[in-house]
Amino acid sequence: MKRSFYMLLFFATITCKAQNISGLYSGTLINDSTKKVQNYELALSEYRDVITGYSYTTFIVNDTFYYSIKRVKAQKKDGQLIVEDVKMLANNFPASPAKGVRQVNTFPLNMQDTVTSLNGNWKTTKTKTYYALSGSANMQRDKDSLQSQLVQHLTELNIINNNTPAVASASSASHVPLSKATAAKVPTPENLPAAQRKINFLQAITVSSDSL
Repeated sequence: MKRSFYMLLFFATITCKAQNISGLYSGTLINDSTKKVQNYELALSEYRDVITGYSYTTFIVNDTFYYSIKRVKAQKKDGQLIVEDVKMLANNFPASPAKGVRQVNTFPLNMQDTVTSLNGNWKTTKTKTYYALSGSANMQRDKDSLQSQLVQHLTELNIINNNTPAVASASSASHVPLSKATAAKVPTPENLPAAQRKINFLQAITVSSDSL
């Protein structure tokens, strides 16, 4: 069964209805407890009131660079934009993440037509094994998708391509099918370090994923 993803990375001019949040955002996540910082990118697409997208998180542990790419979903509710992890698509973690932990971002929305920033908070879902983590999220709309690491990874995974108008142009959207054949090319999530299974160490590195 094919999945359709309408990717609009950003607008040069506003052509859709008021406060359409489609676009590419980049910034940081900060852990409330440890003050550790992760780099974070978020690509959102709003089409007929349905919001879908992808996220890209990076962090360093013991001089080793880690990343994760996830599919996300979002909704506007009570004046807020709520973005939630759906599925891990790829990562370079060395140990198997535990299932059931998802990141949820909450961003207050203003009344302006153009959303230029998303500043709010994030938290992870609590399970029987893991405490919930929380922190702040500060994102700015990115005007240059060609420099985006998230866009580059999505291209490598055949989710989008370099000929996609949304990547090459600052003012257009594209309809990109995500089929089973494409999904089969996405690497299976590898494992997180064993030490990350401990709650205290999770707070130290603040891993954000649908499964830690």
